[in-house]
Order: sequence, then C-alpha cells, then structure tokens
Amino acid sequence: MLLLTGLFWACQKQQVFTPAQQAEVYYNMLINGQYEEFIRGTYGCESLPQDYLSQRVDLLAQHVKVEQSRRGGYVRFTAVREEVLADSTHLVYLDVAFGDSTHECMACPMLRHGDRWVMRN
Repeated sequence: MLLLTGLFWACQKQQVFTPAQQAEVYYNMLINGQYEEFIRGTYGCESLPQDYLSQRVDLLAQHVKVEQSRRGGYVRFTAVREEVLADSTHLVYLDVAFGDSTHECMACPMLRHGDRWVMRN
C-alpha cells in the first residue's frame, strides 16, 4: 500500500524541465495553436486583465498566420545552446525551422519564477 501511495504521489508531481526544454515546450504550444498557454508561459502574465490577454492571443494568432503565408509556418523549435547571464537569466538559443525549409536562430530569455521557468519579455 505504501508503495502504491508513493507511486501515485510521484505521478502527481509536475515534471521539471531545464530552461532549454521548457522553451521548447512553450514554442511547441505556439505550433499547436495553444496561444493562451504560450502567453501564460511569460513572466508577469498572471496579473494580465482578461481583455488584454485576449488581445495578446489575437495578435499572436495573427503573427502565426503571417508566418504561415510568408514561410510556410513554424515547423519546429529546437534548443541548440544555452548561456547563463550575470542576472541568472538563461538565454536559450532556438533553431526555428519553417515550412519552406528555411531556418533562423532566435534567443529566448528564461527566468526562474517560483518552481518553473518562464519566458521574459
């Protein structure tokens, strides 16, 4: 019985990611159209008024639509490098793959906020 209780508790714990892994999780949300969840992965988002959050979701959806028409949309985000800055920000470099087979590299600053990593604006 004790073993089963321990297994249940272990399964209930939130999975812990490195900053690079968490950045990939957030950007996969973007690919999958989970725009509000993506925005909720940004530092300070918990205090956003619902109207403003809705506007940000709409703007993000428009941005994704533009990228779809320009370069075939986002296909994959892969963390390729990470550096720790003096202020403890982790700068995660992501390789962005587009539907037209082009790539670009972008930097995603990540901050530790409580027990999770969040994107910094």
